[in-house]
Amino acid sequence: MAHLTPAAEAPLKFLFTGDFLDRWTEDALRILSMFARDPVHRPLVLLPHDIQVEDYEHVGRVRCGHDASRALEQLVTGNGSRESDLVLIDLAPDPCPEIDPLVPVLNAHLRGDWPRGLTLLVLSPTTEGLHVDGFDARLRLPS
Repeated sequence: MAHLTPAAEAPLKFLFTGDFLDRWTEDALRILSMFARDPVHRPLVLLPHDIQVEDYEHVGRVRCGHDASRALEQLVTGNGSRESDLVLIDLAPDPCPEIDPLVPVLNAHLRGDWPRGLTLLVLSPTTEGLHVDGFDARLRLPS
C-alpha cells in the first residue's frame, strides 16, 4: 500500500465514516499505515475509552478518555512537546457518547486554527455530534 505524504496544500484533517463492522479496526490500521511517514515518531492514537487499547498499542502511543482530551489540547495549542505529527481518533464503538470527553475538545479545535504539519484522522460510524465542516476531507470507509 502506498504512503500518502500530504503536501502543504493537501488536506490535513480527514473524517472517515462507515458502518461499524468486524473489519473496523483492520480498516483503521490500514488507513493509519497509509499516512504514517516517520518510523521514529509513532502515531498518537486517541480513544474516548479504553475498550480498544490493545488494538492500537502496537502501532503508536495510546491515550484514552480525559488523557486523550488533554493530549489533543496540548498538540493543537502547542502547550507541551508534540508527541506526534499524526493523530488517529477512533470514535467507534462509543457506548456513552453523551459523556465522551474527547469529542467536545475535538470540535472546539475543528472550529479554530489547526497547526501546520499535524495530520488528523478521525474514524466514526456517524457524523452526529461532530463539527464536520472543520474537516478538510470526508471519506467513506469500505463497507
